[in-house]
Amino acid sequence: MQLRHASRFALLSSLGLVACEGADAPTRTDAGTPDVTAADGAASDLGAADARPPGDAPAAADVPPSSASVAVWTNRNDNERSATNTRETALTVATVSSPRFGLLFSRAVVGQIYAQPLYVPSVNIPGRGARPVVVVATAHNMVYAFDAADPSVSAPFWSMNLGPSVPNEDVGDPAPCVDMSPEIGITATPVIDLATATIYVEAKSKEAGAYVHRLHALDLATGAERFGGPTVITASVPGTGAGSEDGTLAFDPLHQHSRPGLTLSNGTVYMAFASHCDREPYHGWILGYDAATMRQAVVYNNTADGESGGIWQSGMGLAADAMGDLYYASGNGTFDPMATPPQMGNSAVRLRRAGSALTMVDWFTPYNQSSLNERDYDFGSTGVELIPGTTLALVGSKQGRLYLFERGSMGHFNMAGDTQIRQQFLATDNEEYSNIHGAPVFWASPEGTLAYVWGESDFLKAYRFDGARFTTTPAAVSAERAGEGMPGGMLSLSSNGSAAGSGVVWASIPIDMDANMRVVPGVLRAFDASRVSREIWNSERTPADAIGNFAKFVLPTVADGRVYMATFSNRLNVYGLR
Repeated sequence: MQLRHASRFALLSSLGLVACEGADAPTRTDAGTPDVTAADGAASDLGAADARPPGDAPAAADVPPSSASVAVWTNRNDNERSATNTRETALTVATVSSPRFGLLFSRAVVGQIYAQPLYVPSVNIPGRGARPVVVVATAHNMVYAFDAADPSVSAPFWSMNLGPSVPNEDVGDPAPCVDMSPEIGITATPVIDLATATIYVEAKSKEAGAYVHRLHALDLATGAERFGGPTVITASVPGTGAGSEDGTLAFDPLHQHSRPGLTLSNGTVYMAFASHCDREPYHGWILGYDAATMRQAVVYNNTADGESGGIWQSGMGLAADAMGDLYYASGNGTFDPMATPPQMGNSAVRLRRAGSALTMVDWFTPYNQSSLNERDYDFGSTGVELIPGTTLALVGSKQGRLYLFERGSMGHFNMAGDTQIRQQFLATDNEEYSNIHGAPVFWASPEGTLAYVWGESDFLKAYRFDGARFTTTPAAVSAERAGEGMPGGMLSLSSNGSAAGSGVVWASIPIDMDANMRVVPGVLRAFDASRVSREIWNSERTPADAIGNFAKFVLPTVADGRVYMATFSNRLNVYGLR
């Protein structure tokens, strides 16, 4: 089992199940020219005694396996998108509720952080040796690698600018699109290949009046470009949909926006795209690039003969199963599953790769998809979550509903109701005003498995899950309510397996205002996972712990006794035991 699946292994072990997934990464070579800034602002000294030339693949010892450490290498921790770390021993209900827990240090960055911070427990940094690293990417197209544990090392090991960002005045209907302000750059969470110590980043830029998307492969130890990158992202498919010309639909670099976290599966890096503020024309694209060569491997469009169908998922990455099949949930758009190719707005879709094609092998669309379209109630406000230890998948929607279905028999479409799927129920207080943007997190507690969800303008709720269905009456409800407006709570969970007193639900949430179209203050909250009616800590109790401005759709990253929290205040906050 590779290190990148370690947290998955621990979670399944806690449920009494163990599974090995994925294939070994291919042997890789690269040829890149470094363009990095070292911690002291000078060019990195790649000639240092312990540094490797930029063309050499890293040795396995660069990211050594550890039974005590956890790597958060992708959005929501793993390709199942569980957002769960069940190997956390330092942060427990007792320690987090004690006076010892609080803000340890902050790291200054340029730009707002829309991407989840990623964490690797040990990377050989030239001139520094093996160090834990946290990677931060910002909307200013900056990528930083910081020391993840030492408060005294405030400067990054390296930082890199990936091009001039796009002013938000350039997008929107009407422009500017103020759901991202003042600029648009890196907004999708990168992904790290631990086998080669490479981080893949998608960046959008404006250069000489033109708009460009690029995929970068950066050396985790130095920031140098690898594998011949970067690669300019372009694509086209046959189609007559919005924005097409003469039967060809081309990828539109201005209107298309990469929001879901990148996915690394079986040696391919996948990116998904939607729009800025629903400005037409746009479509739901999925593009895959070979991680070893940076060459385009697959192209998929879900509304090539229609319109919209964006794949945004509130920043959640595409899910991938052990076979390498991909799962996505789309927003409002054309729906015609019988067309060739199918038009799949407001749907959950399972894709299988065959050569250079991604083919739809199964799907589910809610019975009221037409009404959802009319009311701008995107079905795909969360992505598809693969529930550990089961063959089930879960999607949350803007209507505040959870949809549970079999991965191998997703149910397709039933205009009379959603009775063909395993379960569908209202998981928030009000389907008119309680969108779900943060996908649920699960914990195999000593009293049974619980699922936690926090819709907007609602309370944090825990639902019992028996492995097949949810009990639709909450088992517990928080005393704290989300403020009015988007997006509700973005959740992570940490525990030491199923040990009593170890489960903590972490929530990043606005203090009391709608964060959809403006920057507002945020708060980090921690709850006893055994009874979420008990909040054990929050960042507003002590002024020194304050978050600053809320980072929209970004969940806390919890690893090795620390919590890494993005902000819109030009800084990363790191919390832990003092």
